[in-house]
Amino acid sequence: MIRLICQNMAAGKYEGEAYIYGHEEVIEMLETICKMLLQSKQIKYINDRLHLVVVNDGETKEIIGKKVHFFVYSFTKD
Repeated sequence: MIRLICQNMAAGKYEGEAYIYGHEEVIEMLETICKMLLQSKQIKYINDRLHLVVVNDGETKEIIGKKVHFFVYSFTKD
């Protein structure tokens, strides 16, 4: 998804900005994978027009005019 968005931004086919929300560890993994797999002409859009946004458990953000409540679900054995 990130590659497709960045390719379209580079080609002038994607207007505006894009946001991907995730837990800190997920965002860090995405950044690492992008640096390893994407070309510099695509990477330049990350944190410029394609924003990888860290969200925390219990945080609420307004996205496209709607309130979104984020939570971290973890599997634990009792």
